[in-house]
Amino acid sequence: MTIKQRQKKRIGLMKKSLAVLSIFCFFTLSHHIHASSLKDPIPATGKEIQETIMHNITTRNVRFKIPAGYLDTTNYSFNEKNNQEQLSVNRTSFDQPVSLDQLYKEKQDELSSGMGDKIKITEEGSANIAGINAKYMMFSFEDHGVTFFDRWAVVLLNPNNSILISYLTQNKDNAIFNHILSSLTLSETGKPSSATKGYTRRQAGHNITLDVPEKLIPPNTYSFASEDKQILLSISAYSPDENQPQMTLQDYINWDSGGGVKKIIGGEIETLSIKGGSGQQAKYVIDYSSHPYSPTVQATHRADIRVGETHLFLYGHSIPDLKEDLNIVWKEFTNSITPASTLD
Repeated sequence: MTIKQRQKKRIGLMKKSLAVLSIFCFFTLSHHIHASSLKDPIPATGKEIQETIMHNITTRNVRFKIPAGYLDTTNYSFNEKNNQEQLSVNRTSFDQPVSLDQLYKEKQDELSSGMGDKIKITEEGSANIAGINAKYMMFSFEDHGVTFFDRWAVVLLNPNNSILISYLTQNKDNAIFNHILSSLTLSETGKPSSATKGYTRRQAGHNITLDVPEKLIPPNTYSFASEDKQILLSISAYSPDENQPQMTLQDYINWDSGGGVKKIIGGEIETLSIKGGSGQQAKYVIDYSSHPYSPTVQATHRADIRVGETHLFLYGHSIPDLKEDLNIVWKEFTNSITPASTLD
């Protein structure tokens, strides 16, 4: 039975629980679009985009593939080094269908509840982004005497999936955000168009690509989940000039043991060789069945790899019954890691 068949079987035996991404945080609460630079709004029954997956991700001179059938659950946040500017693209999935008006009202309520009279809304309206209905808001707020300008746009891809795009700066000019939104594409081919001068073309989740200002750094960590959310994977990539974890693989194993409170079954460190790089990996089961309130047992995989000058940390876990499936997808995932210059 293939990994995909196993996933489908599990999905048929249990209710799918799609976690709603938390988009309510201080720097990504809002986003705006300047209406003059956008196309006319399309009807509420406009085009719907179905789920597709772009399989390859390239970052920090390393490329890897999202395992077949897995969801990209990465929080795509692109940041300026001094955190004076941030672009975020957050995807949300819903168990029950929602309308654009419902979704937008919910975000308005979250903003009002979280920041109250601290915000000054300057503009709201409807727009067309990548041929899809959208609603937007522009507002400003002060923090410790500094004025921030935030821009918020929500796009309903289909009744069960949306994306929230935000752009936070200390500059009130909306031209860059307008360009980012007009550059956004929902491509089923996985072949993004070229970026405009001053921007880099970036992937930001399933089938989403857009122009990102060159000075904004892509996320370090990318995360993926099986359709039933029972197997989770993540990979963190760091260039030599970036702050990165100083823990060794053995340190992570010790950390997983909770200082010896949790029992580690297995955990032998072994060499891991990949195309263009090498490192170490460990596979083990964390047994915390003795916990008085929430006993847990978890199959865990970790790896520490170097590809050229890029340092990678990999993590995967599942319930013990799916340890075999975790082994299969882990091998597929690690084998897909190559230098970005490597051709298929």
